[in-house]
Amino acid sequence: MTASGRTGEARPRPPAPGRRRRILAFGTLALDSVDTPEGSGRDLPGGSALYFSLGASLLAPVVLVGVVGDDFPPSCLDWLDERGVDVTGIRRERGPTMRWRARYAPDFGTRQTLATDRGVAATVQPVVPSTGARAPVAFLGSTDPRLQSRVLAQLEDPELLAVDTMAHWIEERSAELRGLIARAQLLFVNETEARTLGRADDLAASVDSIRGAGPPWVVVKLGRAGARAFGPGCVLSVAPARVGGVQDPTGAGDAFAGGVMGHLAGAASVDPDSMGAALRFGAAAASLAIERFGVLGFQDADTAELTARARRLTPLPARGEST
Repeated sequence: MTASGRTGEARPRPPAPGRRRRILAFGTLALDSVDTPEGSGRDLPGGSALYFSLGASLLAPVVLVGVVGDDFPPSCLDWLDERGVDVTGIRRERGPTMRWRARYAPDFGTRQTLATDRGVAATVQPVVPSTGARAPVAFLGSTDPRLQSRVLAQLEDPELLAVDTMAHWIEERSAELRGLIARAQLLFVNETEARTLGRADDLAASVDSIRGAGPPWVVVKLGRAGARAFGPGCVLSVAPARVGGVQDPTGAGDAFAGGVMGHLAGAASVDPDSMGAALRFGAAAASLAIERFGVLGFQDADTAELTARARRLTPLPARGEST
């Protein structure tokens, strides 16, 4: 297991309580049904916002914004509240929660989406509570860019704005998404999404195009190959944190983003040192997500466990490949 950051970078450690900036997290809350080589799970609480919040809340306070139907288990929201996640921004509406069903290949290398039903998320508008409107850090999880923009319009100029997206929105809502990205300091995408958005076959060229349109940092999620962060004057990388076996990869990318943003919420600035450590916290959070079905990998996790996993990832020199 390896990660790259600056030579001599300090071992990753959680932020001191007094420095933890609040994170406003928006995205989907869903009930997932998945089939993997290790088994099956039905109607598991999931969604980008849930996995992100579980990863980030181990390092920083989170205000979660989203919508669920009357079939979403109240026990899950109670659990989030017990973990210190502010759930006052979650609207419960009459009707079905968003549902997603997928099947993973025998080697976990690919995933087939079998069905998606947006439920109440298709019609209900997100409302940011007063506790989140002034959050210094904001994460807009992968969903319709029009909804992401509506949430951003309710915030009071966050110091650090991160955006996540997916291929569907890049293709269907390109103009809205590009306007949003232009305002962000950090963008999360996978390799295919980066090439599509940057309109180039070469990953580095695509990222340069994206960064030229706004965000100084682009974090590319590479699945089983880890992740790579492209920033001013450097490229940083992290390999997956392998601790236990893989049961369900669902939500790993969102948990990864949670670990990254949780660490950056306690950093004085986003620079190669802080990003290098953040990538390792992200990899550690992703490892918690994949070891059990749904969000059960976070059930007994705490900050000490996350930090221990992050510290097992060895920093290596950064590569000066980005401008």
